Amino acid sequence: MENYKEGDQLADISYIIPTFNNVDLLKKCLHTLLPETVKGDKVIIVDDGGSDGTYEYLMETYKEDTRFIILHQENQGQGVARNLGLDHAVTEYVWFVDSDDLLVEGARRKVKGILDTNEWDILIFGYTVKKSRTEMKNVALKLKYLDYRELMLTDHFPCNKIFRRKLFDVIRFPEKKFRFEDHATIPKVLHEADHVNYLNTPLYVYDLSHETNVSKNEKLYDHMYIACNCLVDYFREGGEVRKGLEPLLINTFLFNRMYSSRDVSFSERKREFMEMERYLNESIPGWQTSEYLDFSFWKKYHHMQHYTFVKLFNIKLFSRSPLAALLILHPFNSLKNSVKKIVR
Repeated sequence: MENYKEGDQLADISYIIPTFNNVDLLKKCLHTLLPETVKGDKVIIVDDGGSDGTYEYLMETYKEDTRFIILHQENQGQGVARNLGLDHAVTEYVWFVDSDDLLVEGARRKVKGILDTNEWDILIFGYTVKKSRTEMKNVALKLKYLDYRELMLTDHFPCNKIFRRKLFDVIRFPEKKFRFEDHATIPKVLHEADHVNYLNTPLYVYDLSHETNVSKNEKLYDHMYIACNCLVDYFREGGEVRKGLEPLLINTFLFNRMYSSRDVSFSERKREFMEMERYLNESIPGWQTSEYLDFSFWKKYHHMQHYTFVKLFNIKLFSRSPLAALLILHPFNSLKNSVKKIVR
């Protein structure tokens, strides 16, 4: 991480907020965001064809507010809405904000010194997960090196990052609607960035406490393969499949989805394990001998995972026999979910 100094100028930020039939939560979002804006900042809201009066509310309330750019489109999904927002952004930086989430008080002031005087392409920061009205959890990413490998092993949410706008001159969010579109986009941007910084402070609240949050839609779980296909195409075009894609896919499927706590049957988990093996074999042939499955690699990057070496033991077993790994993991997962139900 490079050092930075306090500066006199404040880099401008466009807050890009797609919204769809979410007017009450959007009001709460703006209640936390608007006090953070300073002269030169813009709030770009894209109403994605909603029918709950969001656009009318925005025009009635903020039409004369010079900070606002209020846009409307036919319902095409969050990716297209974000791209439209990017088309109207003229500031140096952009911050993608979901309309059902919140900003932490003082967030703008805390990023001031970092963005003012340095040519940062991306600033990453911690966030808070709000699971219910009373349950809040701060997430610190514990980044140490900010090298490409570490960045591929971190979360790929856009909302805990501020981006230099020009990174999106070529890269865009997918126009097809699917659940993990962030995962299909942010790794590309990280790959193109030259200068990345990290602030180990939660500045964003990811609100899972309401039922409309798309992250709770288990029916869209397999959409991760759609997202990863976008990345495979991108890295193949650049001739960097092994270097660019290998850490991302191994982390996505083996260190995360393999340890999913989803409460599903043994047969469904077996299907998932077989599909993961098939996908890895097709996308990165020979992945079983990857350096990302070596204990020596994870001695340096073990801070990026909980229970790293326990996971790695089971992943090595998966590389030889997915079914054997499943026979070990599934009973523990079932027991954990049973305990959760009792506690609730």
